[in-house]
Amino acid sequence: MNMEFPTPLIENLPISIGVYYDDDLRNFTYNETVSDGSSWTIELGQNNTRLFDRLFGAMFSRTTRVDDIENGPDDIQAIIQPILEEYAFLTPNELGSRFYAVSIRYRLILYDTAGTELADWPINAYGQSRSGIFNAGRGKTGPLQNATDLAMRDAAAGAIVSLPTQPEILALINGEQINAESNDNQ
Repeated sequence: MNMEFPTPLIENLPISIGVYYDDDLRNFTYNETVSDGSSWTIELGQNNTRLFDRLFGAMFSRTTRVDDIENGPDDIQAIIQPILEEYAFLTPNELGSRFYAVSIRYRLILYDTAGTELADWPINAYGQSRSGIFNAGRGKTGPLQNATDLAMRDAAAGAIVSLPTQPEILALINGEQINAESNDNQ
């Protein structure tokens, strides 16, 4: 299912960023059989790129998709790569409640235009959705999809709050050169 993400209403940061999506993020599919024996398949690949395109498009003054971390174009200051590290969910049966709960952990990695890692930041997010009559028309995946949507929106909110305060982002805003050696103590 394709999710729609609202464009964040934020003032963008005056940075030109390249965005790199690897195959794992673009094609992410999660399969699990839960304790009650039901099998679930969650396809997030296109939704991941849709989320980060919308987020980074609003967050930075200019974004460009790049196909290679090591050879960024000359008109960008850095490259950012989102990685989906973990996706997990619990059903109402597992929770003993009427809710589906989803947790997602992304990691955002910042590279210089030559592909040297400069920094990375974890983004942990959570979403929950009530099962029941409001989701009856969408089948059993409706509330799980809603919880996933909310977790992904929570991830975007976490990035909006945390990234502008990171020293490496502030250095890019100020036009300062960042090197990997100065960030080894993270």
